[in-house]
Parts: sequence; structure tokens; C-alpha cells
Amino acid sequence: MSIAAVERSVDRSVVKPLIAPKIGLEQTSVITTKDLSVYYRELEAIRSVSMTITSKAITALIGPSGCGKSTFLRTLNRMNDTVLGFSINGEVVVDGERIYSSNVDTIALRKKIGMVFQRPNPFPMSIIDNITWALTFHGIRRRDEREAIGVESLKRAGLWDEVCGRLKDPVFALSGGQQQRLCIARAIALQPTILLMDEPTSALDPIATRVVEDLMISLKEDYTVVLVSHNMEQAARVSDQTAFFLMGELVEYSATESMFSNPKNKTTEDYITGRFG
Repeated sequence: MSIAAVERSVDRSVVKPLIAPKIGLEQTSVITTKDLSVYYRELEAIRSVSMTITSKAITALIGPSGCGKSTFLRTLNRMNDTVLGFSINGEVVVDGERIYSSNVDTIALRKKIGMVFQRPNPFPMSIIDNITWALTFHGIRRRDEREAIGVESLKRAGLWDEVCGRLKDPVFALSGGQQQRLCIARAIALQPTILLMDEPTSALDPIATRVVEDLMISLKEDYTVVLVSHNMEQAARVSDQTAFFLMGELVEYSATESMFSNPKNKTTEDYITGRFG
């Protein structure tokens, strides 16, 4: 059966529970860290960070290179676990669950907490297979079911109209911006409640960047989004809350409008106005 036929004929009552909250699944996710410190052997990369990241909003993490914001982001879905010498003190709690407890299934955790990286990282497969392969891995065996989820995910990522006629084409036929949106579609196909984005537009041109920014704003209707950005204008445009990190410490955390218009800390003011250093 063709993808178009799948789109027309699939039983939507089957698809709804498997894909993004946008089409019928109400979910929320709240993240809390308490006295979180992160170490790479003797190096303390993050020091005693306590914060609550609210549901269905975009929280931006800003600060200079090496300040700990990407380390903090990767701690939220245990992506740092494979780094040699990594350890933590303190707690990370997601929806009431301490995610560093010994009984936590990290595969299930990373399904719930999707991640998009700095550069697009599609698999060397076709456009549609980039999405359906992950679904197979997570136990969705029927091909028509996987393809229907793929179609809906591409629509949610704002990519369907651009690729609907060439889903079997190699993924590298897509532009960089399209590949990044495909990676977002791949993440949301697994029905996460949280999306972590580590500088998702750093490799994109201004036009593609704006498209992804608009997508991020639409995604917060359904997901808790945590965004690392070196671009303070971007953080001001898209986020609801902003956290400023410096030398591994959380200097200030507040509503974005408040931070950019009236920061409480002089160091924060110096950084966002370009006088830092």
C-alpha cells in the first residue's frame, strides 16, 4: 500500500494514542533539579543547580561556551551516562520520578524525553524510513501503522507538504533545515512529553532558522521544550523562561521578558547586553 493510501485509509483511533498530544493525547511534564552537581572525573561541570522547568513552555538555557548548559541539558535524559568519568550529586525528578534511580529504564526514559542535536543527524535511509525504523525498534510491527504515524509526525513538524511526493528518496536529498525538521519529526513520532533541543539552529541559515523557531513555538502547545541557545535574540523570541548559566552555576532564572528587560543580577545584565567580560 502506498503512503498516500495509508494516509487516507488508516484507522485514526489506532493512530491517536501513538503520536503527539496535538492530535488527541493530553500530557504534561515537569522537570525539577535539586542541588544538582555534575562531574567529569574531578572536573565539576555544574554546581548545585536547583530549578523547576514548567510544562508546555519553552525554557531557554543561555550562557557563554563551556558554562554547563549543554551538560545540564544532557543530564535531563541521561545522555551523559556514557561519558567516561561522569557522575552526579543531587536529584533530577521528571513527573515525580527520580530518573537516576537504579531501576529506571533509560531506553524508556529517552523515548519520553526526546532530543534534537546541533546538527541534523538523520539515518542513511529514506525520508520515511528515518521515522518508521525507530517505531519498529519500539515494538510497532504493522507497516501501515508505522507509516501512518510517520505521516502525522511529518505534518506536525511542518514538513509533509515539502516531502509527501518523495518519501522514498534518500534523506540527504533534503536541505539542512529540512533534515533538522525531519529529526524533530522522528523525535515526536515516539510520543515524548519533553523535547530537549541543543542549539538546533546553529548549523542553519537565517531562513531555515526562522522556520525551526516557528515550529518550536507551535510545539510548546503540546510539549515541554528545553532549548540550549547561544543566540540571545532567539532565546528572547521563542522562550517563556530563561536560565543564565556561568561557570557551571545557575546565575539567574526567570520569565524571559523579565530577564531581558529587567535582569536582577548585574552579571546577567552584562551578558545579555554584550558587556560581559
